[in-house]
Amino acid sequence: MRKTLLILTALIALSTSAAFAGNADVVGAWDCDAYVDIIGETFTFVITVKEEEGELVGDMSGPSGSYDMRNAKYAEGNLTFDIMHEEAGRIDVKLKIEGDSFSGTAGNYDFTATVKGARKK
Repeated sequence: MRKTLLILTALIALSTSAAFAGNADVVGAWDCDAYVDIIGETFTFVITVKEEEGELVGDMSGPSGSYDMRNAKYAEGNLTFDIMHEEAGRIDVKLKIEGDSFSGTAGNYDFTATVKGARKK
């Protein structure tokens, strides 16, 4: 019985530390460009990701302001979150992280942007 409890405790500890270690892949500051095809413009901003008490938090900031990340999740190389923009409303962001770069989309019911970027050095 005691041996079973030790094994179970070790497995839980390993799976928990592996989950938190995965977040380290995305923590940091990322330079981004988002091309919005319906208006033909590119917007530049910075995504800053932190980990607080095992949760991902951060913001997306640029010329139009700074917006807190909401519902941030990172798994299997995919970072997803949303922001609330005062004019555009909720914007969903989906990024595929590959090393020190990423690509993905951002948008809502009204528009979609192609997003690309890299970790700030």
